[in-house]
Amino acid sequence: MFPKTGKDFPFLTDRISESEFSTAIAVALQAEFGMSRHAEKTIAKWTGASNRSARNWMAGINGPTGAHLMALARQSDLVFKAIVLMSGRPVSTLNVNLQALHDILSDTIDVVNSIIGDGQAGPNQHD
Repeated sequence: MFPKTGKDFPFLTDRISESEFSTAIAVALQAEFGMSRHAEKTIAKWTGASNRSARNWMAGINGPTGAHLMALARQSDLVFKAIVLMSGRPVSTLNVNLQALHDILSDTIDVVNSIIGDGQAGPNQHD
């Protein structure tokens, strides 16, 4: 049981409305695609949703939910960023994770280079 401190949980007081959510996703999609004629079809292909749903998301009439939202976030950096901002999480937390990923990948590249750097020419190396 939680102790009574007189304060509400932040997520209970900082909710965004459905309209704000739909608008934020629409702005992200419009920034991603501009006035592209193929935007609806691309969004539908990414998510498995209908063209009509994609058109409604682009117009801000309603927003994607569940699996459709995750599929959009997977494909669109702008939608992903909008979700992070709407969640109230600082965007800088993404940079920390990206830096950790960068460090791991750099270490991996160093290991691979040390393995293949034993003096044998690879298929893309010429004498």
